[in-house]
Amino acid sequence: EKRGIRVYVLLPKLPIPPRAKGIDWNDVLMSQGSLGFPNARYLRDFIARRRAEYGRH
Repeated sequence: EKRGIRVYVLLPKLPIPPRAKGIDWNDVLMSQGSLGFPNARYLRDFIARRRAEYGRH
């Protein structure tokens, strides 16, 4: 059901380890702690760029 909620997906940039099927944010947390996550400024810029790409304000 459409509710007007915008969703932005950010995927971890870590390489997939040998024998692993993939990597998720829990893997980032376990290997790098909270410093492995994007900072607030990066997230704001990311959202602003995506909005500009799709012509939404």
